[in-house]
Amino acid sequence: MNVREMISGKCAPWQVDIAAVVVCGLATVLAYGAVLKPLQAQRTEYARGVQDLSRHQKHTARMTTIRFELAGQLAEVQQALAERKTQLRPVDQVNRRMAELTAMVNRCGLKTGNVSVGQVSPGPRCHTIPIQISASGDYRSCVRFLHELAAPMSDFAVAGFEIRGDPQKPQRSATFSFDLYWYAAIQATAAK
Repeated sequence: MNVREMISGKCAPWQVDIAAVVVCGLATVLAYGAVLKPLQAQRTEYARGVQDLSRHQKHTARMTTIRFELAGQLAEVQQALAERKTQLRPVDQVNRRMAELTAMVNRCGLKTGNVSVGQVSPGPRCHTIPIQISASGDYRSCVRFLHELAAPMSDFAVAGFEIRGDPQKPQRSATFSFDLYWYAAIQATAAK
């Protein structure tokens, strides 16, 4: 069957129907390939973009919340620092300050071992002096020392501490090692 036979009417009606079905099928395949497939790809890409946008919006909201929480915490810390009037002592009072620190260790029930003072590190607002103290005693005395260190000696910071004990001999005292920083004034002030 050819086109001339179809035009001249020499074809059977079923042959025309088959040709029409084939033409419609080809038109459908071409329409799908040329129109529907790109539309589906666009729709899939659009859905993926909406999901990404939603995820980014949630992340942005979470980061904004965290930023406001941190800003509030910073304001609280700045207010606490403004209210806390820590008077830094000059570096030349290091021996007096070490004597006070050692006395506090002993007053808290710890037995002082080794005390070593490191090199002064100058800073823009204060000098930092590392101090290492080893002591022995019970855990409660260690906690008491750390607690008391925070109040009257607010110019000290605890950088780290280590506890060593013998689990086989719990009646023996534990050994504590404290890594501290002493913050000293940049310019010497008159001794009080």
